[in-house]
Amino acid sequence: MNPWLVLLFFMSVRLSMVYIVQTWFVPDEYWQTVEVAHKMVFGYGHLTWEWARGVRSYIYPAFLATVFSVLKYFDLDSVSAVVYGPRILQAVTSAVGDYCFLRWYRSQNSGQGLWALFALITNWFWLYCGSRTLINAFEATLNTVALHLFPWNQSKIHKTSVSFLWFVAIACMVRPTAVIIWLPLCIYHCVLSFHRMMVVVKNYVLVGLVVAAAATVLDTYFYGKITFTALGFLQANIMNDISVFYGTHPLYWYINVGIPVVLGGHLVPFLLGAVKALTYDRINIEKILLFAILWTVAVLSLVPHKEVRFLLPLFPMFVYIESSWLSCWSRKAHKLMLWIVAVGMVVANGVLLVYFGLVHQRGTLDVMKLLADTNSRHTNVVFLMPCHSTPLYSHLHTRIQVRFLTCEPDFTGNPYYQDEADIFYADPEKWLLQHYFSNVTVSHIIIFDSLYPKIKNFLNEYNYKLNNSLFHTFHPDGRVGKYVEVYTQ
Repeated sequence: MNPWLVLLFFMSVRLSMVYIVQTWFVPDEYWQTVEVAHKMVFGYGHLTWEWARGVRSYIYPAFLATVFSVLKYFDLDSVSAVVYGPRILQAVTSAVGDYCFLRWYRSQNSGQGLWALFALITNWFWLYCGSRTLINAFEATLNTVALHLFPWNQSKIHKTSVSFLWFVAIACMVRPTAVIIWLPLCIYHCVLSFHRMMVVVKNYVLVGLVVAAAATVLDTYFYGKITFTALGFLQANIMNDISVFYGTHPLYWYINVGIPVVLGGHLVPFLLGAVKALTYDRINIEKILLFAILWTVAVLSLVPHKEVRFLLPLFPMFVYIESSWLSCWSRKAHKLMLWIVAVGMVVANGVLLVYFGLVHQRGTLDVMKLLADTNSRHTNVVFLMPCHSTPLYSHLHTRIQVRFLTCEPDFTGNPYYQDEADIFYADPEKWLLQHYFSNVTVSHIIIFDSLYPKIKNFLNEYNYKLNNSLFHTFHPDGRVGKYVEVYTQ
């Protein structure tokens, strides 16, 4: 296969997802990435509490900010360019990761990689997330490149090959939880390099110090004070256990929800590949990767707050194990059976992609397009929705007045603490009457339709009329409704 054509193919797939995937996933896709980058370049944008406390590293936002800087320099920063520019950059980055994965797989399997290619481009969750500005998608690419460069072969592992360590170190600075994934792999590397242990340790320390120092300099510059974000991350999430504020899940959640969601129609081949790796009579790549997966999932399961996206960095390992089984099975299976399985996996993953990429949770992005097209001169928007339900200035790209419900965690130890969103939903009309000032004209009130019965008296009293009703989801839940509604005076 021509390497340039393969890379071009991956890029075409990932770039097409930029425009196909038009739905909301999680707040961090915007509030911890492009919103921060927008403020870095254009001077306005909202920073959440993590950025006030030095919990997040500026590495990934600075990476995305390069797009904004180019757009600003050439005066090309239209709303559309600002919205899609970072996603295009992430899509290209993911495509490079895909290319590295295929090269890694082929180098370990005598040049065979057809099923690996198939598994990569038909996995619905990677199609869904690969072009999103999620820090976890960026981490997945860093891990893929590191796995490609890792000295898997015995002949290479005895050399002082440390190129993979640079990407591991960056991943650990971007999200310190990457240490969990790489701990067993780095131990494996050290054990097989025991006769040159001092050289290996020296390389580990050198690379770690260089990357940590560079990241600290970057973060110190943007925070305006000496900041080591990895320490802030551990303090907030481990010592203060702030993540619990955003929800908890049972120990087995990653097993019965997380992994099935990530793999979709590829779950069965992965499980069969995992069984094959376990029963293999000697240590091989599949067994090492499976151990790393099991170790990481076990450790992450101990943390009460869980999200599907936290498994994204493990994605290349999942695909490698699955591809190995598919490749082995395809040599024995009947051609008709191959076609049936391939078509079945494409259909299953295609249905998931279409629904979650085009239908489910699209209203909170569609409303930002509507607001971006309004006359900003007299626009004053209030979002009466669960906090961080929409992007903000990274999708508006104009200095309008915006008010939204906040949900910052408590750092005082107050057992009766309620965030602003909780206070609002306890009595919406009371909150509105307390915070509505007659001398301030609110031009747009954005809500989910499920809230309307609770504030209709307020809307009627101040002559707010329904201007737009945008479909959001077929499965409203809790404070989230089926439609996003826009009320104007």
